[in-house]
Amino acid sequence: PTSNVHPVHIPTAPAHEFANGSPSTTVIQEDAPAITDESQTSPPDTSVVNEENLDDIDDGNICEPYVADEEASSSDTAPVSTRRQLNTDAMWCFFNEFLANVEPKTYKEALQFSSWIEAMQEEIHEFERLQVWELVPAPYDVLIIPLKWIFKIKLDEYGEILKNKARLVA
Repeated sequence: PTSNVHPVHIPTAPAHEFANGSPSTTVIQEDAPAITDESQTSPPDTSVVNEENLDDIDDGNICEPYVADEEASSSDTAPVSTRRQLNTDAMWCFFNEFLANVEPKTYKEALQFSSWIEAMQEEIHEFERLQVWELVPAPYDVLIIPLKWIFKIKLDEYGEILKNKARLVA
């Protein structure tokens, strides 16, 4: 693959302080950017620099290769989260939390959440435990009383969800 290299100007580091009485000093910075010049093919100069000649060096024209975002992302193997993706993920978390605080209006809506299914099971177990009703076959020509589920969220004094309550009413 081809890569577009664009020179980028990088501000230079502050001047180094040297110990007095030192005849010569080698300046090596590990975090210094690489100097690139497309017309020059000779190896970089690693010679010893005298303290008196430091002012003659023009280090304000340091260039570093710039790689376009498309090229950089195609060479990376690890997934990278962008701000937009993190913002979207945060919105989904908020949306899911919001849905947990909404009382369902229908039986089908309640079946989408395990907490409401558990609340309906608790209500049916209470009917069985208290022997509130007895299941019998429906007779002909008699209207059956329609039942409806009512869903309510019970909150504590701090506004946090205490429990989900489901009631089966006639």
